[in-house]
Amino acid sequence: MNKILSYARLIRLNNLIIIALTQYLVRYCLLKPAFAVHHLENPMDELHFALLVIATLLTAAAGNVINDYFDLPIDRVNKASKITLGKTIYFKLPIFLHYLLSGLGILIGLYLGWHVHSISLGLVFVIVSIMLWYYSFKYKGLLLWGNLVVAFLTALVIFIVFLFEFFASRNFPENFVESRGVLNHMLPYVLGYTTFAFLVSMMREIIKDVEDKQGDEQFGCYTLPIAWGVGAAKKVLYGIIYSTIVLLGYIQFKFYVFNFEILALSLMASTQIPLIFIGVKIYSAKEKSDWHFLSQIAKLVILLGVLSMLLVYNSIF
Repeated sequence: MNKILSYARLIRLNNLIIIALTQYLVRYCLLKPAFAVHHLENPMDELHFALLVIATLLTAAAGNVINDYFDLPIDRVNKASKITLGKTIYFKLPIFLHYLLSGLGILIGLYLGWHVHSISLGLVFVIVSIMLWYYSFKYKGLLLWGNLVVAFLTALVIFIVFLFEFFASRNFPENFVESRGVLNHMLPYVLGYTTFAFLVSMMREIIKDVEDKQGDEQFGCYTLPIAWGVGAAKKVLYGIIYSTIVLLGYIQFKFYVFNFEILALSLMASTQIPLIFIGVKIYSAKEKSDWHFLSQIAKLVILLGVLSMLLVYNSIF
């Protein structure tokens, strides 16, 4: 049982569940209802969409595994109680597991790219796998680069669903114009969630950098709180929080104008209020435990934002 839990922790099973949930919500709460309104089926059938989710999960799991491998010396300082490598899991196993998971994810991704007649789209999985390797090996310890990589890849989890539906529409020339019309109509919704995921993920990564500052500093990392200080990191966090709240306010105003008042208020309760809470707590945060708590709250905000797609579905469709 301990070994199973160790492997679950190594691949970040809880994060993978959130990724799968996110992609299925994008399909079933945003895109599929929009196609149904126009009496159309999604360009991607259920099997190929499931393969897209599997490829995403395999690639993300591979990234988590290799990240733990390269982070082992730092984690011995920052998270000694959570280390599994060298204990319940053989130290060198992550290398093999990374190549296995990445290889499977890339193969499925390339097949999906061929299926939608866009090999370049399939190559996204190759690029993401390389980015995750270099993130773990190098970028994570560089000023803002690691934060931007993780935020970008988090946002891509949402947007890649739209991209594959978009390219798959070419497989059905008889419904091509109608399908593109539906996708163009839903693009602002998808972009809204993509932007939200990017900003909140960026915020959480900076919070985690402050939390891990002690261990990162010992091993020569050059993250934002190390390079500019915790005070500067707090200012950047306030800027991200303020920008996110303003963008959410604009979206909520649009919903209010179109008589979706309950949706607007629900989004405020599930996203903006927790973000304001994070901003208040950042001001007084000093100890490592304070920043760990904020990291967990930021993760909850991402989850609540994802789940708000259910509200969009119930209100609009």
